[in-house]
Amino acid sequence: MGAAASLHTYGKAADLGTSSRPSLCEMWRMARTCGFKEILGPGYPDHDDHVHVGNKSTQFWRAPDC
Repeated sequence: MGAAASLHTYGKAADLGTSSRPSLCEMWRMARTCGFKEILGPGYPDHDDHVHVGNKSTQFWRAPDC
């Protein structure tokens, strides 16, 4: 569930988490090869416990801790 106008509410985004393997940074790196335009992960504000993937019109990939 996301904010009222987020891509989550339209089925165009998801938050991915893990309790073991792969690590969040590994997941973030893998997501870059899957066609997602928006990928946010560890080190990006409020994304230290999950990887956000979504499809917007422009590319925006950030995970400073990876």
